[in-house]
Amino acid sequence: LARNMIVLSGLVPDQDIQIVYSGLRPGEKLYEELFEETEQIKPTAHTKIRRAVNVSAVQSDRLDLAIAHLETAISHGDDDELIRRLNEAVPTYTPMSPRSVEHIH
Repeated sequence: LARNMIVLSGLVPDQDIQIVYSGLRPGEKLYEELFEETEQIKPTAHTKIRRAVNVSAVQSDRLDLAIAHLETAISHGDDDELIRRLNEAVPTYTPMSPRSVEHIH
């Protein structure tokens, strides 16, 4: 992709612009999970399209409460409480390593 972009810009790769392979950055993935373990996969009318049905969907009143707790943790700047509340609201949530979080702030 990088080589194509350089050529399309009228330049020569490795001559006008060097390409550096840097590896994955914090938070980047090699693949993306499309479905959670808690979801049931259902077919659709199109053979190549599937639909995920969440069997453990959160009730709206519980969702409202979870959002209120998250907002409180954010407004107080309490990262530990925020992560704890995220884990309560989304059991499959996995926080990034502390080292990765440093790059976000």
